[in-house]
Amino acid sequence: MPALTTSLTPVQIKIAVQDPEAARTFYSNAFGLTESTIRHTDDADYAGYQFGDYGQPGFFLIFFLGPAAFDQPGRSTLGFTVPDLDAAHRQALSAGATEAVGINTPQGMPRNSAVTDPDGNWIWLYQG
Repeated sequence: MPALTTSLTPVQIKIAVQDPEAARTFYSNAFGLTESTIRHTDDADYAGYQFGDYGQPGFFLIFFLGPAAFDQPGRSTLGFTVPDLDAAHRQALSAGATEAVGINTPQGMPRNSAVTDPDGNWIWLYQG
């Protein structure tokens, strides 16, 4: 892999969903994600999914934004490395995902597949 040539580090993705509660249920059932309060202010608590610790390598946030969010993006694409691609693919489908790309091993890439969540966002799964 080429060495990084920037000091920028991606730290978050916001995923557009029609029903944030349904999205939380899907991502919990499909991938075992556990939501927590990411930010607390006097006015509100902001929930999301935190990977790692802030300021440390591997830190990353995922937020679900409903239709009322001022910065709701269009459909998103994200990817996860998983220890068992076959099991993760099956689990996502049983939780309500739709298969977009069957399990395959493309040249120059790890074994992978893709599914879409109930809102049409693409989720790539990579054998890791």
